[in-house]
Amino acid sequence: MRKKFEDQVMKFEITNTKLKMEITLKDLAWLFENSPSNYDLDGEGPAKVKRGKRKEFAEFIVNRLRDDSSEDSNNVV
Repeated sequence: MRKKFEDQVMKFEITNTKLKMEITLKDLAWLFENSPSNYDLDGEGPAKVKRGKRKEFAEFIVNRLRDDSSEDSNNVV
């Protein structure tokens, strides 16, 4: 049995054994750039993904998701 959710920026598919998530690199960059957590640290405006660097940005995000959270923290990556 498969169930698909394709009405938002991220696409989801649930099977009996897996959850699959899909997002375009363009949409990933857009979500980051427009996130309320992407705030101005140095007076130059929110951070942006540089032109031509979306793939590298996606690799950074994947690596952050794979990193262990600090043992002293209750935060989930």
